[in-house]
Amino acid sequence: MLENVVDTCQDLLNDFSPAKKVKDYLCNRVSGEMINRFKFGYFPENKYLEKLTERVSAEELSELGIIYDRMVDNDGEYKKQRHGCLEHHNLMMPYLDVYGRAVALVGRSILVEEERKFLGIPKYKNTSFDKSRHLFGLYQAKEEIIKKKEVYVVEGQFDVISAHQIGFKNVVAIGGSGMSFEQVALLLRYTEHINLLFDNDAAGEMGMERCIKSYGEYAKLKKCKIPVGYKDIDEICKENELIDIVRMLK
Repeated sequence: MLENVVDTCQDLLNDFSPAKKVKDYLCNRVSGEMINRFKFGYFPENKYLEKLTERVSAEELSELGIIYDRMVDNDGEYKKQRHGCLEHHNLMMPYLDVYGRAVALVGRSILVEEERKFLGIPKYKNTSFDKSRHLFGLYQAKEEIIKKKEVYVVEGQFDVISAHQIGFKNVVAIGGSGMSFEQVALLLRYTEHINLLFDNDAAGEMGMERCIKSYGEYAKLKKCKIPVGYKDIDEICKENELIDIVRMLK
């Protein structure tokens, strides 16, 4: 069922006129190849939810937690109204498992930070799943990991996408600054050489230290340093060529 939702959102991104603002935002950041590689789509606002229910039944969408009904006050009269779980996070990408099957939807808001703060909206929101048992981008990266005999682990989804876009394809994301044993075990299927490349902040530094302390006996873990002046690998990839980035991280 979730695959049908992903396919529908992909079609809406390309063919639905209200998605233009989201598509323009995406195309300014990501190449067409990456849009297809990571299956980006448009999740409709509440007023356009019929675009989903035309292809996936409301019962199935409710079962997946993608749509839900809630009571709203309409001039003193309460009425039931249908809502989408990613109403304010219309830029959608699926979270795939190692076999390429969608296990969750990740939505990103395209509002600027000031607007998000005013509305109380986080930058990202995802449907419910156990993130600790998956790695974003592993499905797309596994062949390159085997080829290079090493993997780089970053924090965020766009870190992965920016890296893959410039040819740095043995990169995956944990979706935060804390790495689980299950995520380490997933990577050990493909390599024992795990390079940690978390964000250049206190949380990222502590996350790498915890990872080495917790899992150093199971894998060859190496802490990589983001160069001074950069927040994360996403920023580095926007300003540097692959050959220079690899040199920076050695």
